[in-house]
Amino acid sequence: MTEAEFAAGYQAGFFKTIQFLRSRGISSDADEFAQAAWVRGWERRDQIRNPTALLVWINTIALNLWRESNRHPVVGISVLGERASPPQNLIAVLEVARRMKACSAEQRTLLEGFYLNGDSVQDIANRTACSEVAVRIRLHRARQRLAQVGRPERSTGPCRSKTPTCVGVENNS
Repeated sequence: MTEAEFAAGYQAGFFKTIQFLRSRGISSDADEFAQAAWVRGWERRDQIRNPTALLVWINTIALNLWRESNRHPVVGISVLGERASPPQNLIAVLEVARRMKACSAEQRTLLEGFYLNGDSVQDIANRTACSEVAVRIRLHRARQRLAQVGRPERSTGPCRSKTPTCVGVENNS
């Protein structure tokens, strides 16, 4: 699938993906899951053989992303909740500040403009001289970065460490 075919499919299908998710009862984060699905589809567009099946493929990705998020919810606070909402408490403000430091300067500027200043995607696209699709993708990746910083690191367990012996486990070798 060419970039032009995918871009045309995105223009025609993005809002259909949102409608699909809402028809499945996913209303609160339908936009986010739709954008994540289209980003994942863009990254793997060479895998699709039949361009007419693009929307079905993307909708399946979106539904699977939603299911995955319900199986493994992110531990911690919501990073940026509602747009331009006042901070609920000092801990949340400090947590957002900590997570924002992990983002690049471009991502911080983008997130601050969209969430804190209330800039629209179109305004940001005009200001940065890029397409609205590119702005949505960059916003999505910045939100992913914020969520990634907040996730606890997965432990490999006490006996999978690189040390030769584990605490509390006899070494029979």
